[in-house]
Amino acid sequence: MSSDEEIPASPVVRRMASRLGVNLRNVTGTGVDGRIRTDDVRTAYNQWQTARAIAASLAGTSGDAGRYPLNPAVDTLRSSDPQRYHAALRRSSAPTLFAAGDLPPFTASGMDPNVLRQVPWQARHPVAAASSTAEAYALVQRFSDPVSGETDAAMTYDTHPANVDYQRRVQTWVADSLTDDQLHSSLFGQS
Repeated sequence: MSSDEEIPASPVVRRMASRLGVNLRNVTGTGVDGRIRTDDVRTAYNQWQTARAIAASLAGTSGDAGRYPLNPAVDTLRSSDPQRYHAALRRSSAPTLFAAGDLPPFTASGMDPNVLRQVPWQARHPVAAASSTAEAYALVQRFSDPVSGETDAAMTYDTHPANVDYQRRVQTWVADSLTDDQLHSSLFGQS
């Protein structure tokens, strides 16, 4: 790990970062040879402020509250075809969106995993994998729009490998609950 002296920034930039509370290790320099400029510090500070504002607005979100369902495919099956849902549930537990559950135990950025309930399921893996809090909250802000968020998330991340895997696991779970005759009829439209 490099020392603070190795960070390419002038004394003016260092003072500005110190005054604003910006850690220069988390700033990407846009100057020559990656040198950190005052604009880079301002950008990092603004992203941090935006992330704090979004976090504050979502702070009231409890583990059970959210704009979107925890396990959308399973919830849809439960409401649209309760008989098939219960048949599948009798054979095995429902697949979850993440390997450890419908929400991950932690996110790469350190953001509270419950905030993921504010975005459509297609965006949850990318938000959870965001490396910085500012990046994670920027994605939350982008996809939490009730008008365009779900459509935008589906168009952007529907083919994300984790989402494809989730859809495959749900389809397999449902298919495994069917008898051979039901599966044949479901796949080939014959009775």
